[in-house]
Amino acid sequence: MCRHSTVCFADSPEAQWLAKNAHRFGFILRFPYGKHEITRYWIESWHYRYIGEREAQRYQNADAASLEEW
Repeated sequence: MCRHSTVCFADSPEAQWLAKNAHRFGFILRFPYGKHEITRYWIESWHYRYIGEREAQRYQNADAASLEEW
């Protein structure tokens, strides 16, 4: 059993699917790995934010690393 649910979720098939497909439905990963100095949060692999399908596609195409940088 995992002691830290964020790490466990990040390694799950569901999290991997979300990482590849969430933008198609208007969602982005809000606090990605390695961006805590910008977002002020450590990775939250389960924390997705709805920004709309069009904007999420633009975000994905821009290869943005965090919402703050985008």
